[in-house]
Amino acid sequence: INSSDTPHCSVDETVDSVGRFLLQCSRYHTHRAAMFASVSGLFPPDSELQMTESLLLGGQGIPWPQYQQVADAVVTFVLDG
Repeated sequence: INSSDTPHCSVDETVDSVGRFLLQCSRYHTHRAAMFASVSGLFPPDSELQMTESLLLGGQGIPWPQYQQVADAVVTFVLDG
C-alpha cells in the first residue's frame, strides 16, 4: 500500500502477513471497511460467508462472477490504501 514505508503494520513492529494486511492491520481500517462493504454487498444479507483470506484471495465458496467483483474490491483496497 502506498502509505507504508515499512513492512510493519503498526507500532508493535509485527511484520505483516497477507492475512494480517487484508484483515487486521489497523493502519488500513478505513480502506478495509470500504472493501468489506463492497464485498458484503455481493451476497444476500443472510449469507454465512465469512470475510477470510481464502475468500478474498481465492474466492472460496463463491461463483466465479462474484469472485471477479471480490478481486476488484481487493485490488482497489491495495491500490488506494
